[in-house]
Amino acid sequence: MPTINANGANLWYDVQGEGEAIACIGGIGLVSNQFDYITPTLAEKVKVLNWDFRGVGKSRPIPKLHYRDYAEQAADLLAIMDDAGIDKAHIWGCACAHIGVRFAADYPDRTSSLILFPWYSPKKTIRHVFDAGVELSLAFNSLEAWSKIITDTFSSPNMTPELQEWESSKLCENLEPEAFRILWSGMKESDRSCDLPKVESPVLLLMGDVGVAGNEANQHAIKNVQNAIKTSSEISYISGAGGTFYMIEKPQETADVLLDWIERNPTSEK
Repeated sequence: MPTINANGANLWYDVQGEGEAIACIGGIGLVSNQFDYITPTLAEKVKVLNWDFRGVGKSRPIPKLHYRDYAEQAADLLAIMDDAGIDKAHIWGCACAHIGVRFAADYPDRTSSLILFPWYSPKKTIRHVFDAGVELSLAFNSLEAWSKIITDTFSSPNMTPELQEWESSKLCENLEPEAFRILWSGMKESDRSCDLPKVESPVLLLMGDVGVAGNEANQHAIKNVQNAIKTSSEISYISGAGGTFYMIEKPQETADVLLDWIERNPTSEK
């Protein structure tokens, strides 16, 4: 599993499988672990690129930038793709979908399609959950309490206690309190809606249909994406799964949707 030095950071990534490439962009704390349950299934059919943002998981150092426009993180992904020999990929952005939007806007010739959770900017209705994480991290120098809040808030009622404990432990393992505060300070101010009209590739809006991040909570954002982009788009919901954790709760169902999408939007025809 390589680590490369690019743009002043040591960036960890992992590639599994062969064929069409899909580059996965995880959430602020789970990063590459967000795809632990689905990568083996996807890698049977396609090439799967997982990576950790600088300062999170296995990538260092903790960023000094606030990343309000996410150009640097898009450039980090580009450097990783270059090192991995991936010319073009389907870019799959989940809770940190703003990075995927920025990448697709800046590097259209490297983007086969954009698979997007519709959070190109943080929803006002969930900001208080992350602000609470800042206060808890300052009070206790730990994210343990906040990790349980996040897991409870964004998962579905169907998630098993074992999976909830796994998510909580990975958040604490990957994300130091200081890194969280820096990353959230940028993320809460970021709005990449200006990049949506620049996306040239097909767009798949993909999410779970349960909870505060389910489809009903995202209707306004979905309409904004559909109105802003100039390319074709589709929407797919993973039934019974939490909005951003659908690939953890329902990995097989998610893989089926993704593989069908990639088959219908092959890189070779672009």
